[in-house]
Amino acid sequence: MKPLFFPRRTRALYAWRGISIGALALLLAAGCSNAPGTSSPTPAAAPAAGRRQDLGPFGALEKGIAVEKVHETVGAPEKVSPLPMDSPVKGEIWLYRRQLPSGIRQVIVGTERRTGVDPISNQEYTYEVPVYRNETDLVTQTIELLMIEGKFTELRQSISKEAAYH
Repeated sequence: MKPLFFPRRTRALYAWRGISIGALALLLAAGCSNAPGTSSPTPAAAPAAGRRQDLGPFGALEKGIAVEKVHETVGAPEKVSPLPMDSPVKGEIWLYRRQLPSGIRQVIVGTERRTGVDPISNQEYTYEVPVYRNETDLVTQTIELLMIEGKFTELRQSISKEAAYH
């Protein structure tokens, strides 16, 4: 026996609504990543690990390690500069440079005028079209290691960024 007040399309709609509500409830329950009463790790700990990772092999250097271990870990420096003569300690500054992964994106560098013919009125018209070129970020990381009396003491880094179009 058919119900008189529910057409066939309405019954199907209610059936799908029940299924979608059930699926939504499952998604919400699955979205909880922590069990009740537990907490996630503090976000303050993540950036410190990220900074060490950004340094690549230089992040593995520990204060006080010998020159030989530094050479094994990061290789020979690009340039070695002695500390000034009036410095109370004997030491050197080792300079390293490396290219970091960079991004490429398309940017508008101008416009170009083009002409066309309107198919309805058969009249010529002009319009502007953007001109795109690839822009590449050239990111260079410069790292200076302070070596005092044959031991690694401190690290300083700087990052420079340039854009090149091609």
